[in-house]
Amino acid sequence: MNKIFCILLFFCAFTAALSAQVTDEQLKIEMEKRGLDEDEVRMKLMERGIDIDEIDPGNPGQVLMVEKALQEIVAEKAAENAAKGEKKEGEEESGNIEEIMKEQTQEEAAESAEEIKEAIEDGATVEEALSEELVEVQTEELPKATVYGQEVFRNKSIRLFRSSEDIKPKDTYILGVGDRLTVSIWGYSEETIPFEINNQGYIKPPEMPRIYLKGMTLGKAKKLLESRFGKYYRFRPQEFEVTLNFARTITVNIVGEVYSYGSFTIPAINTAYNALIAAGGPNGIGSVRKIVLKRVGEPTQMIDVYKFLLDPSAQDSLYLLENDYIFVPIADKIVGISGAVKRPFKYELLDNENLKKLLFYAGGLKDNAHSGNVQIKRFVNNEEIIIDVDYDNLQKTNGDFKLLS
Repeated sequence: MNKIFCILLFFCAFTAALSAQVTDEQLKIEMEKRGLDEDEVRMKLMERGIDIDEIDPGNPGQVLMVEKALQEIVAEKAAENAAKGEKKEGEEESGNIEEIMKEQTQEEAAESAEEIKEAIEDGATVEEALSEELVEVQTEELPKATVYGQEVFRNKSIRLFRSSEDIKPKDTYILGVGDRLTVSIWGYSEETIPFEINNQGYIKPPEMPRIYLKGMTLGKAKKLLESRFGKYYRFRPQEFEVTLNFARTITVNIVGEVYSYGSFTIPAINTAYNALIAAGGPNGIGSVRKIVLKRVGEPTQMIDVYKFLLDPSAQDSLYLLENDYIFVPIADKIVGISGAVKRPFKYELLDNENLKKLLFYAGGLKDNAHSGNVQIKRFVNNEEIIIDVDYDNLQKTNGDFKLLS
């Protein structure tokens, strides 16, 4: 059975029993009592116009639609059983659960439900917890990376953040309506004041003028707040602190060559790299070097995953705003490198990048490499051509050997 389908069905029973604070064993029993099988559930979903195989697990809206439909189906089944007088404790009906989940899948679903339960206990909303778990399952099921750079979206090098988690944003984080801040002052003056940026984009400290923060980076906001509060309180620079306690949620549109395109509602603490996790990252033909970030009224930004791999701080300037668009185009130039290099793989090159750049991305030559000769295999007019390049001479003369896709 499709694991995502299994999680949705299991979660349906989980949320129904959540308010009663049931144990894991009781939760399993609750599922067994329902007597549903996969074919029956699929048929009832189709009657509601839902094809489970076409559902995008990274789209919270679609996920919630399925979850609601499953709750209705479970309720209908319970009503049918009650009408027939068949719903009794310990009867053979409990065996039907084996038709819904094979033993291995049942264990996986139970683990996922436990993770969802823990996330909710940690403060996440039901929607956040379910969406996060489905994104993780989806990532686990993605194919292996074929081009260098794709793996960062599949090996948990970066992850999608939840607003209920500890939030420690960079100073480049862009503040907006709904963000909650706390100003702390200690020393001669003692004060701790929480604020939320209102719909007009400002906060209003007691007996102080409005302070507009919407659209400002966290770093600039800290300096502004220190300056404004310094006119009303006595403190030294080291006795003043501004913290972000809650990041607002935003809707980001991710389209193009990704595994799951659509609109995603995520906490604004996520950068463009984190957001791409929700969509599974670029697919087999998607670019990792020319990802486009579009924002109304601002110049288009280019996202290059290789810059992130060489310098993770490169993502700090890529915080998102409401209704941003991320577009992943088809990769133009993919070049493979093999032999005595430290990281043989396929790489995406930009138009102005050459053989030297490719060798740099591949980690350079191994110590036992014969650097006197590098062979380039190229197909021209359906004919294979071998080109010999003197690597040592290339390094000395800063040669600019162009590569083709």
